[in-house]
Amino acid sequence: MNPAVSESPKESVSNPWDFPVEPDEPETPATVAKREADALRERRRWQEEERRAFEKREAFRLAKEAKAEALRQKAANRELVEEQTVALQLRSAQLDVMLKERSLASVVTTPTPETNAEVMAKLKERIFDFDNPPLPPVPILRLGDQTICTPGNVTNIQAPAKAGKSAIIGAIMAAIFNGRRQGSDTLGFSAENVMEHALVHLDTEQSRFDHDALVRRALGRVRLDRPPGWFDSRSVADLSIHERLAALDLLIEKAVTDHGGIFAVIVDGVADLCHDPNDSTEAFALVGHLHTLAIQHECAIITVLHENPGSESGKTRGHLGSQLERKAETNLRLAKASDGITTVFTERARHAHIPRNAGSCFAWSDAAGMHISCGNAKELKEQASQDKAGEEAARAFWGHDRLSFTELKGAIMESLALGDRSAKLRIQKWNSNGIITKNPDGKYTFA
Repeated sequence: MNPAVSESPKESVSNPWDFPVEPDEPETPATVAKREADALRERRRWQEEERRAFEKREAFRLAKEAKAEALRQKAANRELVEEQTVALQLRSAQLDVMLKERSLASVVTTPTPETNAEVMAKLKERIFDFDNPPLPPVPILRLGDQTICTPGNVTNIQAPAKAGKSAIIGAIMAAIFNGRRQGSDTLGFSAENVMEHALVHLDTEQSRFDHDALVRRALGRVRLDRPPGWFDSRSVADLSIHERLAALDLLIEKAVTDHGGIFAVIVDGVADLCHDPNDSTEAFALVGHLHTLAIQHECAIITVLHENPGSESGKTRGHLGSQLERKAETNLRLAKASDGITTVFTERARHAHIPRNAGSCFAWSDAAGMHISCGNAKELKEQASQDKAGEEAARAFWGHDRLSFTELKGAIMESLALGDRSAKLRIQKWNSNGIITKNPDGKYTFA
């Protein structure tokens, strides 16, 4: 046997990227280069696969760790929220018990001779005296020509959500600042704070930014650079109910000391002064306290309360709303139409009656950057009717300068698809409203 043929095949090198070469194939520089190039490509492909596999494993590990951390954080947050909820519920329950105990104590306390004497002394001061009638109250706030606020009374503003309550509050502030200033727009409200007594405003609903914006818009309504010194407005949305109630009394006492008296107090969000508007004991006590403050300081207290969603009658929240409706001098309602126009009216008031079809109206203006007045409901309705009549008359006169009665009647019947009688009534109405003019020759022209 030929030794050259019987030689064992050339063993493969340990490097996995080197390909075996058959012994009977002579290696040339070209084949060597090709073999090395193939090995290099295979090495790079393997390295790329290893890199991708490593990245995949690493991404999976990081995602797993992130998920585990998120679950741990979620569990920790849940525990924290549960602890805070329990603490708040406990605190609320304690306050409820305290308020109810105080209310019940005041009801069931057995009168003593001393308390009876005090009550009789107070009753003597409050007896009806035919010969000395009290002076008529000086209006604090008016809407149009109607008085809606007088000293010693509560006025409640009620509306569905986003109907323009904040705009009304800003307009009332502006009216008290200087509502008669040239070029002002106070949405129909007017006031005269001749004695420059304090105006106290408590915002229990909005953020500090929105509270600030409300006051600045009120100043802009009457073109003031700064609020009067007797104006005190506080954002108390982040305070507890107990702290808000304390703040109301403290600010009133401070205002009396600093400015000699109170002109009006605005509580924007009266429901935030109680724990449960459906608790009759708490609601009656709160309304009674507000009314007492108004009487003691001979001022008006203006509250704001949401209406129940979908309520056509204007029913407000719980026993609080019912008691305010009974005790308020004026229940001022806001109703927003689909065209964005809000009407302000009152059908439940002692000294005013402003039906909805005659109420003041306002709407948002992009140019002014705030809500602006747009007349009253009656004027808007009449203007809309006039505009519609003008459009109808223009259609009837299309292509004609002058029409006889018969021609105009036929044109109306054709353009508006009306009957003979309705067309005649249109001519009479248009002529009386000045939309068309009857000339001496008997023919009509479009005015």
